[in-house]
Amino acid sequence: MLTIGQRKRLAIKLLGGGVGIYFAAIGIKNFVERGRPVDFLGNVNSREVFAGGSFGFTSGHAAVAATIVAYTLVYLPKGWRIASIAVLGIVAIGRLYVSAHFPLDIIGGAALGVAVASAINFIFGVSPDKKPAALPDRTTEREK
Repeated sequence: MLTIGQRKRLAIKLLGGGVGIYFAAIGIKNFVERGRPVDFLGNVNSREVFAGGSFGFTSGHAAVAATIVAYTLVYLPKGWRIASIAVLGIVAIGRLYVSAHFPLDIIGGAALGVAVASAINFIFGVSPDKKPAALPDRTTEREK
């Protein structure tokens, strides 16, 4: 069970990180300017309508999903961790299915999300209320 401090920290990370990584992915898209599969391949059955001039690399959906997974893996029990990773896989396959991205777009978005979330977890910590484990007593009988 999460403590109040852990819940607040996770909520702030999810809100700020999710929105921040989405805009970071858009910034990278505008910098790289690589089109979507329909722009490069003939006879692509696009199942989603994209705005003219929208770019594919990196996948914002994969970036946000990977960010959420990276944040929540630290807090969730084992069964929910597996479900969380499965949702990331479903998002990735879904973006490929609708012909929104190439596989590299998905990998780039997921890598961006995991990298940023991991850095934030490292910098700000993951568990403010968790007390550090006591170090074992390493004194020998002679020293006592």
